[in-house]
Amino acid sequence: MTGPAPSARSYAMRLEEGPGGVNVRIDRRGPANPLAIACGRSLAEALVLPRLLFPVCPVAHTSAALRAAEAAAGLDLGSGQGAARELLVLAEAVAGCVWRSALTWPALVGASPRPEPVREARAACDLLAASLFAGAWAQPGGADLAISRDGVDRAVRALGDALTGLEESDMLVLAAAQAQVVTFNGSLCDGLEGTFHDPDIDPEALCREETPRSLSGASGPVRLEDWFHAARGHGRQLLDEMSARVEFLFEEQPQSLPEDVTGTGLGQAITARGRLRHIMTLERGIVTAWQSAAPTDWNFAPNGAAARYAAALGSEAAKHSKVNWLIAALDPCTPCELVPVREVAHA
Repeated sequence: MTGPAPSARSYAMRLEEGPGGVNVRIDRRGPANPLAIACGRSLAEALVLPRLLFPVCPVAHTSAALRAAEAAAGLDLGSGQGAARELLVLAEAVAGCVWRSALTWPALVGASPRPEPVREARAACDLLAASLFAGAWAQPGGADLAISRDGVDRAVRALGDALTGLEESDMLVLAAAQAQVVTFNGSLCDGLEGTFHDPDIDPEALCREETPRSLSGASGPVRLEDWFHAARGHGRQLLDEMSARVEFLFEEQPQSLPEDVTGTGLGQAITARGRLRHIMTLERGIVTAWQSAAPTDWNFAPNGAAARYAAALGSEAAKHSKVNWLIAALDPCTPCELVPVREVAHA
């Protein structure tokens, strides 16, 4: 994983021995809202920030920000432009799934990392962008298209090949995950108040939508291994969505966004970890409020899925291997440091 931007978030999961077993506390480092630095800037200046602040999913964050700005202006992106932009977002998400399967998961079973599929996936993303747009794609209202169907098809196939080439190693991880007996009962959406500061947004509804792999809508207990199976299925689903979006591609002119746009809009985009959202307020083309909520925000909230699953381990949380499996299952998009029991106990 690439290193965070200077103002980006990171997490520390602290495990402390208590009367009933192990107490779990998750500390979030960095600003509560990194995008607040955009306030007072023009939209053009602000749109440079997502790729600097969110280096793991820069395309998804930029696309969600664009959608939010377009919604604030009441602009409906055309279907051809929308399909092209969504293909870039989905390709980044598939590449994220390849990264996870090639580099993160092998460490759990003592296997060697496989960087080559990651390079192939990233090259496919570059090919896709070059096969869709004549230049820079991150423009409000869309960008100039120069569609090469041959290039698009080759990029989609390459991403599919990268995923398929990791199926055997994925199965080893999924089999090993069954031995990590961790079960959670209850709603994974509890304790998320304040994650998204808008009175018109229901945190629980967003949690269900934005973390589909959390299985929060499932009835009954949720096992840790369920997260691994859902994560793997998510990658294949993203690839299927890419194939469907290709059919909607056609040359379409971009639209212009008024320079003095005033309003509030909400945009969303898919990632390898689930769905993220941006909400942006503009006054005469100047950003006055902007924030995002990503799957990692939900999963690593103070009383979110990570803390609840770790607490379900009881005294077993002292065994780093199980907590490492937990963190890998939730797949944070920012660094997560594990502070073990023995360090906290002597602090």
